[in-house]
Amino acid sequence: MPTPFEIVRRHVDAALTEAAANGIAADQIGRTLLDVAAEVLGRDRSPQEVADEMTFIARNIADEEDHSFMRP
Repeated sequence: MPTPFEIVRRHVDAALTEAAANGIAADQIGRTLLDVAAEVLGRDRSPQEVADEMTFIARNIADEEDHSFMRP
């Protein structure tokens, strides 16, 4: 059974390929993915919970650093 990450990654890769073929910048796809992610999260969570989740992800986006909650 595929993981949620594997399912989403496959679709994101396809979207990026299609976007590139149509002259659409990857960052436009990224912004749209954020919009859709907020919509999906908002189905079961409050707007504040969605904002908190996105803030957590943004603060911890650098893979080479410890997550902010792990920093002294």
